[in-house]
Amino acid sequence: MLNQDDFRDIWLNKLTEQQRKVRAEKAFAVIKKVAEKQLALFAKFEKFGRPDGLRFSYFYQTIESVWENVDFILSLGKGKNKRFAFYPARAIMENAFRLEFFSRQKKEFQEDIAIKECLRICKRNYEHELSDGNVGEAERFKNYYCDFTKLGNFTLIENISERALDPFPSLWELMKNSKINGGTDWYYHYQGLAESTHGKYMHLSMISKTPNEHYRLSLMYALIMCNDLLKNADYQLVGKTREDVIQAIKISESIIKRPVQ
Repeated sequence: MLNQDDFRDIWLNKLTEQQRKVRAEKAFAVIKKVAEKQLALFAKFEKFGRPDGLRFSYFYQTIESVWENVDFILSLGKGKNKRFAFYPARAIMENAFRLEFFSRQKKEFQEDIAIKECLRICKRNYEHELSDGNVGEAERFKNYYCDFTKLGNFTLIENISERALDPFPSLWELMKNSKINGGTDWYYHYQGLAESTHGKYMHLSMISKTPNEHYRLSLMYALIMCNDLLKNADYQLVGKTREDVIQAIKISESIIKRPVQ
């Protein structure tokens, strides 16, 4: 495999955009097989085991949605809308840093995060239904809220804001304190994804990438994040897929960095 300088030269100067795209997609095919194995283990544990509180459901459902977003990106690469891959790429990046923060917390705080995520949804829907005059529906979400508050120590739904129920620091803070390689350097790339996602004309026109470049760049962002998510999921699975993860990341990296024939 090439060293970093040689790889950079080949990647930027000797590969076509199509060749970069193909390499990234092949690398994803390798790590996706491990992700499928991990998801099957989570599903089996949920069905036959004893999930440890809401924190298990929160992690499992979030990691599952990440891989659904991966499928979305890969499907976009086959059609005319490939440049819009930055939508799922942004969601994957956000979830990678949030789940990394989540997994570094003690179990009690992980549970608190999961509960707050449920309460936040209840609060938002309660306020929406109440503002529309749907008292019955608002009461339904209030009852859900009350059920979840039994799992912790939270004030009445009328006395708390949705913002107060957000369990995560800002993306900047998450990246600043992250163990993911790159740390706050990722914030520049996240801002680019956010600008594109918001459809800001000046960002799109000034960056002026082709649809293929937008797609491949989003794919590479997602690939790097998903490598970390494989490690994170394995940590939650108590190392049951560790060898698979190590081997898959090694193979996918060799695909990306292989010399030009």
